[in-house]
Amino acid sequence: MSEAADTRRAALTVFVLSASAMTAELALTRVFSVLIWYHLAFFAISVALLGTAVGALLAHVLSTREGAAFDAQRAAGLSAVAAAVALVALELLLLRQVTAQGMSFFTELNLGLLLFFVMTAAPFAGIGLSLTLFLVGRARHMRWLYLGDLAGAALAAASLPLVVSLLGGPRALVATAIPLAIVGAVLLSARARVAAASLAAVLVLIAAAGGDAWFGIRTAKGFPIPADKVEFERWNSFSLVTVLRDVPFAGWGRSPKVQTPPREQRAVLIDWNAMTPLVRFDGPLSALTELRFDLTSAAHAVAAPRGKRVCVIGAGAGRDVLTALQAGAARVTAVEINPLVARDVMLGAYRTFSGGLYGREDVELVVEDGRSFVRRTNQRFAVLQLSMVDTSAATSAGAYALTENSLYTTEAFGDYLGVLDEGGVLSVGSASFEGLATGARLVSVARAALVARGKDPRRSVIVFSTPWQGQKDAELFNVLVRPDGWSTADVDRAVEWARVLGFQVVSLPDRVVTDASREHGWVRALLEAPGAALPPALAALPIDLAPTTDDRPFFFYQNRLADLPRALAGPTPSHFYGNGLVFLARLSLVTLIAMALFLAVPWLVKREIAVPRAAAAYAFLLGTGFMLLELPLLQRFNMLLGNPTTSLAVVLATLLISGGLGSATLNREGPGELRRLRSVLGALMVYGILLLASVPVWSSALRAASATVRTLAVVALLSPLGFLAGAPLSIGLRLVAARGGAHVAFLWAINGAASVLGSVGATLLALHVGLRTTTVVGLAVYAAVFALAGRLARET
Repeated sequence: MSEAADTRRAALTVFVLSASAMTAELALTRVFSVLIWYHLAFFAISVALLGTAVGALLAHVLSTREGAAFDAQRAAGLSAVAAAVALVALELLLLRQVTAQGMSFFTELNLGLLLFFVMTAAPFAGIGLSLTLFLVGRARHMRWLYLGDLAGAALAAASLPLVVSLLGGPRALVATAIPLAIVGAVLLSARARVAAASLAAVLVLIAAAGGDAWFGIRTAKGFPIPADKVEFERWNSFSLVTVLRDVPFAGWGRSPKVQTPPREQRAVLIDWNAMTPLVRFDGPLSALTELRFDLTSAAHAVAAPRGKRVCVIGAGAGRDVLTALQAGAARVTAVEINPLVARDVMLGAYRTFSGGLYGREDVELVVEDGRSFVRRTNQRFAVLQLSMVDTSAATSAGAYALTENSLYTTEAFGDYLGVLDEGGVLSVGSASFEGLATGARLVSVARAALVARGKDPRRSVIVFSTPWQGQKDAELFNVLVRPDGWSTADVDRAVEWARVLGFQVVSLPDRVVTDASREHGWVRALLEAPGAALPPALAALPIDLAPTTDDRPFFFYQNRLADLPRALAGPTPSHFYGNGLVFLARLSLVTLIAMALFLAVPWLVKREIAVPRAAAAYAFLLGTGFMLLELPLLQRFNMLLGNPTTSLAVVLATLLISGGLGSATLNREGPGELRRLRSVLGALMVYGILLLASVPVWSSALRAASATVRTLAVVALLSPLGFLAGAPLSIGLRLVAARGGAHVAFLWAINGAASVLGSVGATLLALHVGLRTTTVVGLAVYAAVFALAGRLARET
């Protein structure tokens, strides 16, 4: 076989292996979101990256053993087949064993968590070994191999939404094993090829014909699933949507003075976590008066928007839409991001059950992210409502989106206030738990948005509360914001409504409210503190209640970095809410332990490894720097595109494919290589700075554009950055290969391991100092790479 043909074959093999690794990694985040908790999507990403790096390290050890005969092609084929088998085994263990261990299994530092870490990493180690073996001995052609690597990952990122929609999360993970088995069959000898091809055929049959017996979800979030209550279950690119019957849901915050039994309804679950109630509606609206006895209906009672237009963001299965219609709204705009809930459930299987709610003439259904809709609409509303709209939709993007979206930021509240009629009301409801003060943070964000518009928060905000679903240890808050200010008559009506229904008044304009609740005191302090006194007041609180912004949009994350020692050494929390740092810290520690073992392996196997120091530092910094740029970009553009699934596919695919093209174009042998490398790194930093500085400009310019225009704009903005970022590692590995190539695999492993640390660091930085600072740190890392380029050239 000619060298050119061998390079093409190797690039194609790398393409398939890389596509398989990325598909498995992203599919695993979807499976984790359902079976465990979406917080642990970060865990899936870290484990996948580390597993791939371990495989590269093993490739280095095998290929540099002195005096040992080594068949790289056979080893690559065997590792691909082993990865396929490991993926299937991982799937079966996830579905049948691990998730039945309960929540503490994923929060305590114990041997079980470490073993789970290793088990999850195993298939990625096999893929990493197989992929890296194709780089050893062919690194002179790294420009084409790296193009194949990034193009395969780009295809996986772009196609995963379709794959998950067609196959579901568990089947998508198993289907990933099919191309791995096929690669193994191609690479192995004739006898082994038959076995590998047979395995691929069996996997195809399993993925195609496997029913609930193979791929059914038996436990979720540590609890058994009541299979006898499941009426409907379907995957799409956003989530797993399940409909349960016989769920006696009385309301998020039902009046304690109302004892009538709840109307027949269904529970629509998203990833077996977030729930939206589906009420049977088969008669006149006047028969639904009990819906108005919930705290979330406060705006209709106090603001009385009869005969006007209402907007419900996060409409789900329509309970708040029904409430608005029953209260006399002339027209309701129902904004729901998940098309499976809006179309397959409400307009499909449960159209009759819901009384054709989303097909009524007085209801406008909009399938879109709520923030994006508000930014582009020219409509005005008497009431804009968000009730118990958490960010579960963002979990489809896993750790890349850092599990949050942009519904609860100062800028978002400014957008909501901007579409209100004169005298209009913004109503936002959410629940507080131990360690998570959502009511106080809602007020903090509302205050910041009002001040930015020149309004007085003390005259513009009313806050009510009641036990969340009747629980004593959880409290539902409803924050009503009228930027034009509440009149005395409005306040009197609010007080009387709360008295009649037994709700707690937390804060009123120009009225003294006294009670002993700690969070209630925080609410009033945040509203009443003078501007200069607010920062020290926020700093004195035990948790972080500073107003969230588009730069730091993590509303439900209220930990401070100073809490890190307590998060590591303290007792295991009884719930996930408000304990993000605990899980992040403990998973990060497990990652660091695995990293330490990873770095020790080469010296245990072979004590002297003469890897050029500059090359090692170069590969490490590139892996870290890219993650420090990638994660903030994914979050930032998610705000612009509004659809978490689209954002993940567009941003990742654009960065990866443009990076591959940059590798193929800019990584050329010849004179002036150092100058060209430094030019690429310098251009990357300059463009990164310009992109960062222009965020307000392009965000504002594109806010009202169509989804197609926004998507094309994201591709145009990111392509130059990806094109430049794809070349430095490719160039560095080729320069090392020109010196002898013995350490290419080890440098590839270092780069992969650094990506793990980069993802951890980017997550911590974004959560605590914001996306802009995280991006600046990433650019600073590339500046260090620029400084190292000269040493790298001298060493190679």
